[in-house]
Amino acid sequence: MFTLENDQFGDDRGAICERISRELTGQIDTESGTVTISPRLGIAMYPTDGQDLQAIMHAAGAAMREALETGKLFCFQSRAAQPGVDVQDYGNELRQAFEANQLELYFQPRRSLPGGTVTCLEALLRWNHPIRGFVDLRELLYLAKASGLIMALGDWVLEHACEEAQRWQCDPLPRVSVNLSQQEFTRQDLADRVIEALEKAGLEPSRIELELTEAALLRTSDELAELEKLKDLGVGLVLDNFGTGHSSLADLKHYPIDALKIDGSFVRGLPDNDKDAAVCEVVVTMAQLFGMKAVAEGVESEQQLQLLQKLGCDEFQGYHICRPLPASDVDNYLLDPDKAGN
Repeated sequence: MFTLENDQFGDDRGAICERISRELTGQIDTESGTVTISPRLGIAMYPTDGQDLQAIMHAAGAAMREALETGKLFCFQSRAAQPGVDVQDYGNELRQAFEANQLELYFQPRRSLPGGTVTCLEALLRWNHPIRGFVDLRELLYLAKASGLIMALGDWVLEHACEEAQRWQCDPLPRVSVNLSQQEFTRQDLADRVIEALEKAGLEPSRIELELTEAALLRTSDELAELEKLKDLGVGLVLDNFGTGHSSLADLKHYPIDALKIDGSFVRGLPDNDKDAAVCEVVVTMAQLFGMKAVAEGVESEQQLQLLQKLGCDEFQGYHICRPLPASDVDNYLLDPDKAGN
């Protein structure tokens, strides 16, 4: 454990954490061979995440476990796991909100490079709490896991995303992208569940993509078989947050992946950070070699976009073109993306 004063963090805490993680990453030679170090950081802040050392340690540990589960380099403490916050009460509220149909989907557009055609919209779960306002997505997922709702919420998102996509009216029709949690990915009836949601909505399999994290890619025959079933149907498979987990060239060859998503932590440093630019270029090159698309997330400036296009990136998403949209605004956006995007 190590500590930093607030003024050492500066304005960009994420960049500091990325730097720490990368400095710690590497290989160590031992008598029995080479050991690869791939750190995952959990960050807690005093006094918001705890009033004493024990509370801060507890909060940082919860954040580290979240980083391990999601495959991210680091995670900040989710307020749901803080000492003093009753997870059970909030979990009950989430269950009540779910049963009362108070959750909703927002959609993050994705566009092609070059051209800017809307190719896909990523479905994002939102909970507008009557007192606290919109609950942070990381906290929402933590509560879903803690209260045993993660599978039910996953089914709800999948079904509603398909239903919304079926209503869109434009030419060409974009795909809808749904994120899968690690728990959903390991279910043995994943393909059947997706087929059921598609049939219920009347949506063609080619209109949906499933986003998997690197941490979820477990080398077992059951999960591979489920992915191959989906691939054979025409469902798209995207590896999310690529570069922050443990995927290797063997993994990319092993799984029927259609696209690699460059993690926003690498895009954030563009165009000035040479290391981030190099990582983005490597991911694009790997995608091309394996016949996959390269998708950049977290694009926030024209300068970032121009460099990604120069590197050969196929698609992008981020606040530079559009923030996540409520379902009611998607049709207007699709009719005129450049006018309705911001």
